[in-house]
Order: sequence, then structure tokens, then C-alpha cells
Amino acid sequence: MPNIAPSRRLPNPIILLAACLGLALPVRALPPTLPEIIPVWENPAEDGVLYYHIPQLLVAQSGVLLALVEARHSHGDGVKVDLVLRRSMDGGRTWSKSIFVERAQGVENYVLPVLLQERRTGKIFIHYALRDAGIEDKSTDNFFRCSSDDGLTWSDRVDITATLAIADMSLKKAISEGRAGPEFAGESSDLYGRGLFFTGPGRPIQLSALHPTHPHRLAIPMLVIKDRNFPQRNQRGYGNALLVSDDAGSSWQVAGITPLGDIAASEPSLLELADGRLLLNTRETPGRPFLAAPAGRTIGLSSDGGATWSRPVADDSGIPAYSETHSGLLRLSDPRTDPAGVSRILYSFPAGPRRTHGTVLLSYDEHKSWSARKLLVPGEFGYSNIDVLSDGTLVLLHENGLGTSSKIPSRINLVRFSLEWLTDGRDRLPATLRIMPLGDSITRGTYFARYQDGPRRGQAIGLPNPEGGGWRKLLQDRLRSAGVAYDFVGELDYHAYGQAGKVDQTFDPDHHGLAGFGNLKLMTGGNVPTLPDVLQNQGVSEIIVPDLPTVLRKHQPDVILLMSGTNGFDAAARDELIRQIGARTAAHLFVATLPPQRPPRAGWEQVDSYNASLAGIVATQCAAGHRVTLVDLNKAVSPDDLMPDGVHPGPDGLRKIADAWSQALQENGYFETQK
Repeated sequence: MPNIAPSRRLPNPIILLAACLGLALPVRALPPTLPEIIPVWENPAEDGVLYYHIPQLLVAQSGVLLALVEARHSHGDGVKVDLVLRRSMDGGRTWSKSIFVERAQGVENYVLPVLLQERRTGKIFIHYALRDAGIEDKSTDNFFRCSSDDGLTWSDRVDITATLAIADMSLKKAISEGRAGPEFAGESSDLYGRGLFFTGPGRPIQLSALHPTHPHRLAIPMLVIKDRNFPQRNQRGYGNALLVSDDAGSSWQVAGITPLGDIAASEPSLLELADGRLLLNTRETPGRPFLAAPAGRTIGLSSDGGATWSRPVADDSGIPAYSETHSGLLRLSDPRTDPAGVSRILYSFPAGPRRTHGTVLLSYDEHKSWSARKLLVPGEFGYSNIDVLSDGTLVLLHENGLGTSSKIPSRINLVRFSLEWLTDGRDRLPATLRIMPLGDSITRGTYFARYQDGPRRGQAIGLPNPEGGGWRKLLQDRLRSAGVAYDFVGELDYHAYGQAGKVDQTFDPDHHGLAGFGNLKLMTGGNVPTLPDVLQNQGVSEIIVPDLPTVLRKHQPDVILLMSGTNGFDAAARDELIRQIGARTAAHLFVATLPPQRPPRAGWEQVDSYNASLAGIVATQCAAGHRVTLVDLNKAVSPDDLMPDGVHPGPDGLRKIADAWSQALQENGYFETQK
């Protein structure tokens, strides 16, 4: 879980060299880099289609960019449509050939696909709808597929149509019987029991780890329609729903459905606000003919993770009326985790006339107003979506045609730009340092608290307690005080720090501290010994982590803090572990000596010899060009700092470990280069 919106920069070697030589470098403000426009799909004949529509964009955890669109064979919304995807390995500058996710064999209308990645498993999902008979259909089939290799291959599709239809039919019955909530008062049940369900086209989100009721929930905004062909557009039963998964995408449910209200809310975008509420920003669908005049936006709010929603109301944040179009919405930084407490939200739309003049807005007050506005694309600009690369570069995917029936059918462009450009140099994203704590139970954190009663009396508590999180929490406190934006990464996030059973919202629980693992198992992965209450909280019977190369490829750390060997003192395996890390990643490896041990810990006498052999492999790796720094935790911690078990540091020892890691990061330039 990041301490700020993802953004990563490694230390500048010139700055590091100057620091070693005691030189002062002049500070010179450089002008913000101008936006860069890159064609993604510009030759429809290559895919055997007429034009492209409804762009989706995802920056995967690995850094791979995925672009997904409808590939339409002729003009209009109900025509033959394929779904095609392209991948970029270099930040969007070059793209692969199209991968067909769905290829229509007859008149099939595959529409409104969306992309979403589950941050804990790394799986990527595509959700979409199918109309067998095109626009005349009054029902859709709805599917999802998933990928475990960043979009190279996709699973067979899974049908979730019944889940959606049953939810809306149940609501129709509740309204007719007067059992629906007060927000549905006065609603006609005739406009419910709908059969047309479309995901997006706003980007799905995964709720933050700090969400008060549904942390890590996958959430997809949906457009729901009763009759697409009814003449009066605002009487077609346009509304929204939220499709969710609370088990990392294994199953999907409708969390809630919005009331229709007095304003027809159409294509939605979704946002998690800092107070935990969810916000739907949707395209208004007035009763007048399509594109007869600019239209506004509607807003709906949910305070319970999407189960119930307010009636849609007209947006009053200052977004101007414009030609009806889906618009991009992205949270760039969260005040709950940003070191300076800054909220940043981006919004993209065609300022007009009609679908032209792509413009980006920036809000610092949670979508209440917009402090910056800038023209990004002077020409044609239709549907759009936004994401952010690991280096802080903003990427926007958009249609560069005028619409579905226009003589200028859409192609798809990507625009790379920066927050500095958007704000004329007044603001930028702090560079985020991706840190992987790697080791065993000392890295995980010690279970201090125990159950006082009940069936688990005397057992350790693995869930939040005031001393949980070990040195990781204390190191994060030091990083935050120094103004360093960080993102701790790793396969595990269950051992969270908190007070009175609530997670401290400043704590990033992600780590790779595998309790009971020796050096060899850190390389191979496997089943992690985990307390029963943790497993119950996670809804699993066991926790299994993959091998280290997979973990490094998935999480892409800038820095690895390795302290291992307590379980077995296997120096040969430790040296191989260090070599594997050097071969698999360019991350800066900080490797620590083991803290001292004492009786009753078996084998405590081996610590000194194990530590003594560490300098050799560090020197060898440095000579081979790898960035490896030795951190002497054995010197920092004394036997008096240990718990009664003779191996795990107590509160004073954890503080000293955090100080040692902090000092090592600071001495290697990571504090200065992150500001």
C-alpha cells in the first residue's frame, strides 16, 4: 500500500558522487516537459475494422501498460464489435500488435470492456458485455476473464449475467412492495428489472487498505438500462450499479444499485473519497436529442462501500457543461497517506465545441472544486481514461475522432504528460521509494498481544495491536518525518500496526517477512506459518507465497532491506540468495548482519560466525557492479534489547533496527532524492 500515489525515481548517481566528494551542485529549475502524443491504434485496416472506441488503460504493477478498446466494424453503437488489447513495455512509447480478447463471428456486439488489477495477487481482470443482436437487444450477457501474465494470455470467460439480472429484479420487487430504502421513495418499479448491464466505461478501482468497511474491495461502476430504444432518453431507465468482489476476484456480486432520481445518470466514473465514501461522477442523459446541447454531470454518494446510494444530483464542483462523453477520473494522491496530506484528483473531458479540445482538471479538495485547468489535446477528443506510471508520468488514452457517426471515426492516442506541466511548475508528485522488507519473523514483527479469554486464550494475536508491525512501523515513522514518500511492497500485508484493534492509517503493512523461513525457503517460497485469527481474517486456510524471482518481478522494488538467517544460519544459502537478488533486479540491496542472540535460543552461538562471512559476498557483489550495502545491525542491537525468547528484539531493539535502516538509507542519498 503506497504512502502516496505511485511514482518512483532512483537516486541520481551524479548527486551521490557529488555528496561523496563534498561538492555542492547548483540548483536549476527546468521547465516542465511538454506533453507527448503517441498513436496506439491508427490503422484500423490492420485489425480488419473501421474504427476504435471506448479506450481503457491500466498501468500494471510490473510497469506494463495495457490499452483495451472496442474495435468496431461499422458506424454506430449496435454494430459488429471485437475487443482488442495492446501492451507497452516502455511507458507507452511503443506498442505490441493487437491481441483479440473477443472476435465477433457474426453480428456480436462486444462492448464496454474495463481493466482492473488486484494489487495483492497481481491478477488482471477484463469485464465486458455482449449483445447478440446488437442495439435492439434488451438484455446483455456479461463476462469476465483474468490474466496472470500482464495481459499476454487470458483465461476462459466466466458468465456473471445471472448475478446482475437477479439483483435488479430483486430491487424491482422491493420497490413495488414498498420495501426499498427511502432513497427509492416515489420511484416507479416499471423502470427496474432491467436487462442491459454495461461495465464502466469509467475505470474500476480497488478500495484502499484504509477503507473503513471494505478494504481491498474490487469495485466496478456500471451503467444499467431498461430500454435503449425508448424515444425519450431520460425515460429509458438509465442508472448505475456497483459490481464488487471481496475475495480477490474469485466471485462477483452487486453491492448496490443507485436510485434513478430526477436526473438520468448514464456512464459512470468511480472515486474513493478520503473519508471512505464512494463517489459516482456520471454522464447526464437529458431528455433532449443526443448532442443537441452541452450536458452536465451527476453525482451519487455511498457511505457503506456501495450498498446504498444517494439519489443522483447535479454536480456543483465547477465542471463545465460539455458534449456528452465519458470522462476520465483518477485519484493521484490520497491525503490519508500523502506525506504532506495532499489530495490530488484528475478529471479529463472534451471542453468543446462538441468532442474536441481535450482538457484536464486538477482538484486539491476531494472533487469539491478544481484548482487547475489546462488544454491537453487541441483537436478531436472523445472518451478518455487516465493512469500514472511508476516514475510519476501521467498517461491518458483517448479517442481522436468526433464520435460514432462522424465522418472522422476515432483512432486511439496516448498522451504522456506531467503534474508539473499541468500546474505550470507549481506542483509535482514526490518520488516514491518502493521498499521491500525481506526476511523472517523479525521482519514480519513479533506478536506481543495474546488472547485473554475465549477458545484461543493464551494464543498470540496476529491482527492489529499497538506493538505490531515491528521495526517496519518505526522506520515508516522516520521516513514520513523526513518527508520521504514510500511504498512498502511484498506478498504479505496481514500483520498491521494499530490501536484498539484499528489499523493506524499511516502504516503501510506490505512486507515479505516470512516467519520460520530460512534463506533457502526465502528463495523457493511456500506455505507461511500463520496464526489462526489472521487466516480467518483473510478468509483463507493457508498463505502460500511464490518464489523470490516471481516476487521481485511482481513488486519491482527500488530498495530491498534483507535480514535473514535466524532460522538455520545457512551462510551458503544466504550468499546464493544475495546473488539471486543481484541477478533478478536492479534494486539497491541493503543486507544486514543478524542482531545478537542469547539463551534460551538454540544455536545462539552461531550468530558471530554467520555475520563474519557476510562481508565477503557483499564485496564480491559490489565488485560485479551490483548495488549492495552492508548494515551492521549486530552492532546496533544489544542482547539486553531482546525478548525473553533470546532472538526477537523487544521495543528498544526494534527502535534501534529502525534507526540503523534509516541511517543507511539516508547515507545512500535516498532521503534527499525523494524530496
